[in-house]
Amino acid sequence: MNITMLKRWIYKLSALLNIVGVSMTLLMVVLIVTDVLGRLLFNLPLQGAYELVEYMMGLAIALAIGYTQVQGAHINIPTLVEMLPGMPRRLMERFINLVAFVMFGLITWQNFIKAGMEVRTGTTSSVLYIPTYPFRYACTLGFAILTLIFLMQILLPDDGGQNTEEKQDLIV
Repeated sequence: MNITMLKRWIYKLSALLNIVGVSMTLLMVVLIVTDVLGRLLFNLPLQGAYELVEYMMGLAIALAIGYTQVQGAHINIPTLVEMLPGMPRRLMERFINLVAFVMFGLITWQNFIKAGMEVRTGTTSSVLYIPTYPFRYACTLGFAILTLIFLMQILLPDDGGQNTEEKQDLIV
């Protein structure tokens, strides 16, 4: 497997995780609406709804963040880098991706360690007593994919126009 195929595979995986993240958002909406309607109409709120929404929000963000990087959709503030000509700009973008790679690599590593500690200690949520480690491992997966995306963008930088169509067809 060459690096281009690996990059494409990682990008497709990020798109699939994004679908799971978006599904979490939909589930949050359903849960919140059900909770509010139950509270207003029947005076029966859903026990632990707030807690579940917290976990689902973390999943939605962590699982979608890699795909957002692939699409170049993160908030971007025009800086000095954008004023640089061709080669210096590409080198600076690679350096920025290297810093992000290191930072999210550390975040992934620490999340993985924390998840292992939660498994050993049996940490659960306070209302529903749901084990927290599956959520932590899922977030770790999202951050690991983001870390790999930064690595791929260091090794094989995306060139603006050529990969646009490919980015649109990540799932297909």
